[in-house]
Amino acid sequence: MLPAILAAAFLIFIVGIYTLISAMGPIMLLHPQRSTPQELKRTGEDAYPEDYSLPYELLSTRTSDGLTLRGWLIPRNPNRGTVMYLHGVGDCKSQGLRVAKLLSDNGYQVVLMDSRAHGESDGDFCTYGYLEKDDFRKVIDELERRGRMNGPLALMGISMGAAIALQTAALEPRVRGVISEASFVDLKTALLEYQYQYVRLRSRLLRWIVIRRAEQVGRFRISDVSPLRAVETIRAPLLFIHGLEDRRVAHEESEQLFANCECPKELFLVPGAHHTDVWKVAGKEYEEKLLEFLERLSDHA
Repeated sequence: MLPAILAAAFLIFIVGIYTLISAMGPIMLLHPQRSTPQELKRTGEDAYPEDYSLPYELLSTRTSDGLTLRGWLIPRNPNRGTVMYLHGVGDCKSQGLRVAKLLSDNGYQVVLMDSRAHGESDGDFCTYGYLEKDDFRKVIDELERRGRMNGPLALMGISMGAAIALQTAALEPRVRGVISEASFVDLKTALLEYQYQYVRLRSRLLRWIVIRRAEQVGRFRISDVSPLRAVETIRAPLLFIHGLEDRRVAHEESEQLFANCECPKELFLVPGAHHTDVWKVAGKEYEEKLLEFLERLSDHA
């Protein structure tokens, strides 16, 4: 009798774990906690363009599936070109204000947008580039509609934003260059590693269950999100940046991306830097790399 009771209890436990993981796993992956400028401001952070003495215009556009994306246009007239900054997962457009100040001071117009399911933009789920690559093409359309596409357009992204930037550039000839900081090579690899390192989900089977459920919930195939494949078709110049101490996305992933593209390219690896502190560690050299890359785009426009 006791063995039967234990077996039944074990089965109930396994079913419970499966149900919990199937329900919560996709939410953790596709529905990141939102960060907004208002919340950041309440914590004392500089979260709006005026905190950096930057003029700005509100910018919004509709996605193909009816969501509204919201952001800021930091104008610069005349300008040497436009840089669109794409933030990381769980962050918002405020993340790009510091680099927007650097770029604006050096003659560039800057666009800061909240990705779907982030910041002040609509949406419940993010797809790490599957839908976002089309979203940002809509943003480019809106800039053209407003007559604000003077000079070459470059995309700059960090982490998830870098992955989205690369996937967008693979489809969008209006993108003349990409600065990719700490991009993953493909979403499958990134999610498996995330679940192992940060969720402590050691079972490969359970990690695959979460991924399959995420595909069902998000209505896309994880394997379709692949910056590694995207860079094969990009012909615009690329600058890859990565911290050598990054434990979230290993620097070898940027090295793989660099090796897999045939366009003009540069790889900037920073000793001592982790996932989001490359600028802090590299300092002036980081700024010089960005500005030299963008200057080359302007010179060849």
